[in-house]
Amino acid sequence: MNSLSTKKILFVLDYDVIFHRILTFANKRNDYKGIYFYTQADHLLSYLKEHRSDTANLPDVLFLEIPPSNDGWVFLDAYDELRVGMSKNIAVYIVSSSVRQYDKQRALSYGFVLDYIFKPLPMDKFREIAGFKSSSTEI
Repeated sequence: MNSLSTKKILFVLDYDVIFHRILTFANKRNDYKGIYFYTQADHLLSYLKEHRSDTANLPDVLFLEIPPSNDGWVFLDAYDELRVGMSKNIAVYIVSSSVRQYDKQRALSYGFVLDYIFKPLPMDKFREIAGFKSSSTEI
């Protein structure tokens, strides 16, 4: 099991507050040191810009939903420029309810996006990204 000092910090950009609750419940075993939720792309971008040189306050992992509006794509474009000057490489995962192949291909065309995961997020994937292995259970 990961010690508290090696546990990852997860930021989530998703408009679905139910998904926020599910992730909070899924983290009851404290797989992640902390999970911080954002519902607006501009707020998360502002935070990342403000803390771009402050490694301790940057997340290790980012889960991003691609909503029907263009906010997800706007965020990815802005983050692509911002990440060049950041003091930490953030592992970016798209966690989306969109099953459109176009969305998946477009998201993965960003070199920094590590995976496109369909909701519901499998618990074993949640724990694997945190640095654990577990049996397959969806959350």
